[in-house]
Amino acid sequence: NWALAETYNRNPGSYKNPSFKKSETAKDKLTLSFDNAPNGLMAKEKVITGFYISGEKEEWLPAEAKIENDKIILWNKNLKQPVHARYGFSNTMIGNVFNKEGLPLCPFRTDNWPVDQGPEKN
Repeated sequence: NWALAETYNRNPGSYKNPSFKKSETAKDKLTLSFDNAPNGLMAKEKVITGFYISGEKEEWLPAEAKIENDKIILWNKNLKQPVHARYGFSNTMIGNVFNKEGLPLCPFRTDNWPVDQGPEKN
């Protein structure tokens, strides 16, 4: 669909995946905004999976999440002030967040901390 729209000037309908736009911290929650979700976001299951949050220090915790239109609100009861988020940041995670047109949310991260990409340590 991307090629039809961008290369051949055809209109296949929605063809861009939702992608991270910005984050805002308010109290103990992190609110994420997204592009390419004109009709909002949805989860394929009841529980939204694949999100992790961290504070100022790199200590990742699984995040609880809820969707409000084109925003996702994240929190973890053990983190007082979340600053960064990651979604789909693993080799095996399959996300379950989509825009209402059915296209999956692209994996993303809001931090720029180095990531160990060496072999797995036993």
